[in-house]
Amino acid sequence: MKSFPSLYFTNLFLVGGTGLLTTYLALYLGQHNVSTFWIGLLTSFYYIGLLFGSKLGYHLIKSVGHIRAFSASTAVVTACVASHGISDNIYIWLVLRLVVGLGMMCNYMVLESWLNEQAAPEQRGRVFSFYMLTSYLGMVVGQFALSQFPQLGYAPLFLICIALSFGIVPISITRRIHPKPLKPLQVSLWGYFKRVPQSLTAVCFAGIINGSFYGLAPTFASQAGLNAKEIAMYMSVT
Repeated sequence: MKSFPSLYFTNLFLVGGTGLLTTYLALYLGQHNVSTFWIGLLTSFYYIGLLFGSKLGYHLIKSVGHIRAFSASTAVVTACVASHGISDNIYIWLVLRLVVGLGMMCNYMVLESWLNEQAAPEQRGRVFSFYMLTSYLGMVVGQFALSQFPQLGYAPLFLICIALSFGIVPISITRRIHPKPLKPLQVSLWGYFKRVPQSLTAVCFAGIINGSFYGLAPTFASQAGLNAKEIAMYMSVT
């Protein structure tokens, strides 16, 4: 934890806010009798954003550096979160989820490339284990925070914006040396798959399971009769 405290705290706020947003949207739509098709589609659009955000993140980090890229992406994500309170049009929400996915992938690339570059080889496992711990701790805290707002009004959106805004602070004032500028690297997807087919296949199916669960589990729990606090506990335990 002593190695990269600013990046860990940034990740804690970031994942806490976005994890809360995912559950909030699922519960809000379920409460308004929106079909699970649209709830699942919202989740899919978020992951589509993550997919294409890798290309956007590369060019953004290459152009303006890690901290500026992170600040810009988080500002866009925060604006998208606030926009959910302006309109509840499902088509607008699909676009917002896509943009949030784009921005979040940029942020993940900043954090993980920074950790990967500056972590010593013998410490890399420990460094990334703390990174994952802060990710899941953020998700747990975010779920419990949602339990305080059973009516699902605008308050959770305000809380998410606050968490995202706080997430910019540690990385913006860090004293650590900035990562080196990115260098172009040509990667063949098929060639990559031939090198590690088992790993990529496992990651693919793990993504299918995780994506469907986090997108629809809150709705399932709500339809099963659980109240807000019980849904928060259900998501936190998993």
